[in-house]
Amino acid sequence: MNKKYTWVDSFKGIAICGVVLIHTGGSNLPSILGKIGDAGARGVQMFFIISAFLTFLSLGKCFAVSERNLYKKSVVKWLLKRFLRIAPLYYIVLIYSLLATKAGAGSITPLNILSHFCFLNAFFPHYINSILSIEWYIADLPIFYLISILIFQKINTSRKAFILMSISVVCSLIVCYLLYYLVGNNNYDLIAYFLSFSFITEFPLWAIGIFLYFLFREGLIAKYKGNRMISYALMAISLCFIGSLIIGGNNYMMLFLFGIGFACLIVSQEIHTCKIINNKLWASIGKNSYGIYLFHLYCMGIYQKYCSFPNITNHKTIKFGISYIIILAISYILAIIARHVIENPLVKLGNKILDKK
Repeated sequence: MNKKYTWVDSFKGIAICGVVLIHTGGSNLPSILGKIGDAGARGVQMFFIISAFLTFLSLGKCFAVSERNLYKKSVVKWLLKRFLRIAPLYYIVLIYSLLATKAGAGSITPLNILSHFCFLNAFFPHYINSILSIEWYIADLPIFYLISILIFQKINTSRKAFILMSISVVCSLIVCYLLYYLVGNNNYDLIAYFLSFSFITEFPLWAIGIFLYFLFREGLIAKYKGNRMISYALMAISLCFIGSLIIGGNNYMMLFLFGIGFACLIVSQEIHTCKIINNKLWASIGKNSYGIYLFHLYCMGIYQKYCSFPNITNHKTIKFGISYIIILAISYILAIIARHVIENPLVKLGNKILDKK
């Protein structure tokens, strides 16, 4: 599996646009637009699916598939390279946020700060999303990286991956709802943790990405490659399914169901590319999605404080559309600068040091 999957960046671009949409107030739009805006939050679930797929793709390249006993040194090197991809920008934004909010005030305690720097805040419901308001996704990633190493040694077929996915959604559902009912419905942090932020809740989405990896690796999709009819039919079914979920409301199972819809959409693009979904615009945004994810809330704050133009129009939807495009554009520009000036040089330097060892 050394091929380039062109849909990866495009779906990441669509996903981050959805995340920015919900955070900039898209759920407050009127009628169906508000439902679409609210569903923008599901972009994070798309990130988990793609991240799982890329993680197993990376593991497959680093370690022989037949090699069940991975060398400790190789595993540590692989983990450090994963760490290098998420840590530099995260630490910069985290430090900036702590300085800006005067660390130590309120819930930002020394233990909270330490848990964030050690990527342990995912284990603390009250800390997981308490500083940046978006760091829960980043907190869950290292846990999934560690789990993936264990899974990689045990799961080696699409059949086993499907079983893993099925078991994970059942177990996650039972555990999260049991804990939810035990803590009651008066604690917002715990409710958010058990029904959304927890790695237990999100693991079924990670399992979907693993299942997709094995589907592609075993060539189960390749025999339909280039078949436009199957691709468009699957895409239409996927979009209708996702649309019904957007209209239908929100509950825990929606996360997994959205994941199934996203997975089918990914398969459709692997069979045959639709330029509306998989194109250079989405891909360009997707390549910078991590920076956009980290920067967009700050860009929104700056825009609302200094750059809002209330006199352009009184139409709520048009005003929102203008602000959304400006915030996304500023975040995109900052992400490009950060990727070229900070992220890429540090990643190259770190990989060079690690490859020498």
